[in-house]
Amino acid sequence: MSEVPNSESLESIVKRLRELERLALANFLSGKPTLYIAHADEPVRVCEDSNSNKQHNVYKVDVESVQKYLDEVGHIVERFVKEVPSDSGVPNPIADLRFLEIHDDVDHPLNDHLNTLVARSSINFAYSKFHLPIELQVVTKFSILDLLHTHCECPFFIRVDHGTHVEVRADKIVCDGEFGIEAYTPSRKQLPAFVSIKLEHGSFHERVIFAFLKIKDAKCLGASFGKKVRVHKVDYEGITNFINSKFKGGALFSNCSFALAPDFHGAELHQDTIFQDCSFDSSNSEIANIASFRVLKAHFGKMRDSKHELMFYALEQRAERKSAKNGPIVSTISWLYDEISEYGSSVDRSAKFFIFWNINFFLFFYLAVVGSSQKLVTVKNEALDNYPALMLTLQNIFNPLALFSEKQLASVNSIAIYVASLIQSFGALATLTLMLLAIRGRFRKGGGADT
Repeated sequence: MSEVPNSESLESIVKRLRELERLALANFLSGKPTLYIAHADEPVRVCEDSNSNKQHNVYKVDVESVQKYLDEVGHIVERFVKEVPSDSGVPNPIADLRFLEIHDDVDHPLNDHLNTLVARSSINFAYSKFHLPIELQVVTKFSILDLLHTHCECPFFIRVDHGTHVEVRADKIVCDGEFGIEAYTPSRKQLPAFVSIKLEHGSFHERVIFAFLKIKDAKCLGASFGKKVRVHKVDYEGITNFINSKFKGGALFSNCSFALAPDFHGAELHQDTIFQDCSFDSSNSEIANIASFRVLKAHFGKMRDSKHELMFYALEQRAERKSAKNGPIVSTISWLYDEISEYGSSVDRSAKFFIFWNINFFLFFYLAVVGSSQKLVTVKNEALDNYPALMLTLQNIFNPLALFSEKQLASVNSIAIYVASLIQSFGALATLTLMLLAIRGRFRKGGGADT
């Protein structure tokens, strides 16, 4: 940690460095032409800052002058780090790249200079327009990237190192090229954390990618995605808001986890929308989860996607069971339905439960028969008389009414075995029914919101 010299107060140091920061920006913009819309005789293009309601001229700048400005801000940041204590709470100087139009220059690549500065401080791109590809590599412990009203004609990628906390403000951003936010070193064990990502009312004309991230809040209200959105291995730890957004090219969420149900109310979802190997926190009892899952269930029902429809139906029922105040009978039935077949959405679980249920009763019958000196089960077929426990188990599965018939294959000579057989028969029949319903739902020709 640096120490403040006795000869100069902290307030004086900060004031002096802030003045250098202001002068650097003034020198950068001095003599730069203001940008006209089309012809020189038309009014100067202006932008209105939505925060201050002030109008600002837009300056046309070349990459070389931007590089010099970034280098100068970098030197100021170095002095700031040396002279201002790190625990003072005073934010580092930032590079103010607002209200600019920056054109490409193959002889002067801009990304290296941007990344050198963003490694130590923040950059404000609000209301600017880029005619060159941008690739930011964020490695600072905490950083804010302001892309409000930014227009990117070329690809714009943000790659973040693990151990960082980043806040991206990109409301009303326009991207003509690809846009992506992803981990610099992809690893599920070390995900970079985002305080929030805001893309409200953004317009993305090409592919959008989010990968290997941990996001506290994601707000994409009213955003428009022209091509496919790919979200891979992203942990959503808070609100995930896609209200009124348009997914014109589809969306793929793969290996993602959601602490809260993603909200797609009013969204236009393409039929090529997929949730692949995603997990949803079943312990959360937020009432809003019910409506959010219901919206997704209705969409996939309309698209006749039975797999996704059943998945979100199960999530809706689970959220309703945890949120609503149902009676003990209804809650118990709902819980059993979930445990046995995930509300009819899991063939695997119902099949495993069916096998587990009957094997346990077979073992009970076997131990009872072997451990008793009396013949508790009699098999009428002499060839099968050596397997009484197995024959009784199979009879209870495939012919439960045989216990009440004189033509039964295995007769019971014990009240305890008789009661256990009734319980096994009832459970096997119920489980088999749920398994068949799950198979029908999983493989039926088409789903539907009305089914």
